[in-house]
Amino acid sequence: MDLKTLVREAMSRHPRTLTEVVEEVLRTAITQGILKPGDKLSAEDLSAEFGVSRMPVREALRKLETVGLVVIRPQKGVEVSRLSSEELRELADIRVALECMAVKLALPRLTPTKYEELQEIIEEMNRERDDARIFDLAWDFHVLLYEAANNTQLQEFIAQVRANFDRYLWFYQATFKDAGEIHRKLFEVIKRGNVEEAVKAMEEHIRQTTKKVVDMVERQTNF
Repeated sequence: MDLKTLVREAMSRHPRTLTEVVEEVLRTAITQGILKPGDKLSAEDLSAEFGVSRMPVREALRKLETVGLVVIRPQKGVEVSRLSSEELRELADIRVALECMAVKLALPRLTPTKYEELQEIIEEMNRERDDARIFDLAWDFHVLLYEAANNTQLQEFIAQVRANFDRYLWFYQATFKDAGEIHRKLFEVIKRGNVEEAVKAMEEHIRQTTKKVVDMVERQTNF
């Protein structure tokens, strides 16, 4: 998939501002490795690629800088931020803090319908063979779970951190193959309804995923 395809797909969805469309496309391109760490980004080139003025491109780049996906250096331009095991560990710490809080708030509010929907997502993950779709379903599982926390600000913070964390998963494709089984085990603990156990299971889920990717990052760095 390339930028033009992403633009067409983004424009076909519900109406949004040009800045939102450009931000979504760039975020997806960075997360999925279409734009790679260290790639230089030109507002002029991107505006031509998207068929828009430079203003929404510049605004989108500023938003992406706030979540760590790009680096803007005065007089030097913009580049996709580079990957490092240190950053990934820091992101994991933030994920643990935010997502364990979300689990703690969500668990008492989960309804039988929500449990059924979570189960359906896992079943679809186990049937799916397309990596991009598995990736989306894994995120859908977490979003659906955290919606029960009824805390919009918390959900937004989680989404911001995940945007940066997830590009490591895409870049190394570390957890796609067994994503369904990983989330099934997490769901089994959540279904028991014990908040302390569920929070612990979520932390272990995040830490294990992080360790797998960190090992890949460091093996690559050592070569």
